[in-house]
Amino acid sequence: MMDAEADSPTAGILVIALRQIHEIRIYAGLLAPLVEAREKLMRALKTSGDYQLTYTNHDYRYLVIDQAPHVVLSGISGFSFGEEEKTSVARLREAEKLLMALPADELHDLLVKFHADKTRSS
Repeated sequence: MMDAEADSPTAGILVIALRQIHEIRIYAGLLAPLVEAREKLMRALKTSGDYQLTYTNHDYRYLVIDQAPHVVLSGISGFSFGEEEKTSVARLREAEKLLMALPADELHDLLVKFHADKTRSS
């Protein structure tokens, strides 16, 4: 993505969601400064080759990328992520595991039935 953006720049926006203990905070800023500073970022060469970065959070108002301090993202939103939400996510992940363990034809049939049931109830 970084190389494609460097070759053909767009007005891209970088959005980062940080999951804290009891909340999720959303930050956004221009992508171009990060693309320009990509040589300063670490890479996960042994696994995916993805760029990695660290950040400093300033009172939830903004986020600074440590490797490129001129890259600043503004805090745009935040919401609660307490025990109830964590339990819901855990249940969804468990359901996803069960569904993905089904043979493809059974999963397809189940999804078709689910869609039909949902359409009838709407």
